Amino acid sequence: MAEPISRFRQRYPGVELKIAEFGGLTVQQAVSNGELDMAMTALPVEEDSSLTILPLFNHPLCVLTPRTAEWEGKTSLSPAELASHPLVIYNEEFALSQQLMRLFAEHDVKPRIAVRSGQWDFLAAMVQAGIGVAILPEPICQRLDRQNFCWIPLQSELRWELGMIWREGVYMSRSAEAWLTCSKAFWLE
Repeated sequence: MAEPISRFRQRYPGVELKIAEFGGLTVQQAVSNGELDMAMTALPVEEDSSLTILPLFNHPLCVLTPRTAEWEGKTSLSPAELASHPLVIYNEEFALSQQLMRLFAEHDVKPRIAVRSGQWDFLAAMVQAGIGVAILPEPICQRLDRQNFCWIPLQSELRWELGMIWREGVYMSRSAEAWLTCSKAFWLE
């Protein structure tokens, strides 16, 4: 996120960019209610929403584990293989958390949730402490130290997809339009 924000600030130095960090479901509600002009959020959004959706990118999910002999050498993990391991996972208001719960249900797996958090770095610290394993987007895993962690592809079609959302047919400020233009230029062109 730093690069597109930097480009936006260079192009529009007089515009204050307000960033609010919440789970995807909270953000979707805030945009629907008009509290936010637009937002970047996890996709998909609720089907009955009147939001315009612009998908920007998507990445595979990985199982984050401590670097131990148990995990080294694994090339992928299925949801069923995670059933016996405690799971550290995003809070319930995160769309990814709900998507993962549906994925487990589809595989008849009842996850053993040890910890929930809205912060990926906290989840990683819990994994490093041996509390459980996490399922995180690959780009987040790539920020972590390979000497302490393994990240193993999750066997699933589920991907971490992010996009911009805004209300259909509602006035959008020039600043919001400028951010949308910069976002498209950075991720889609």
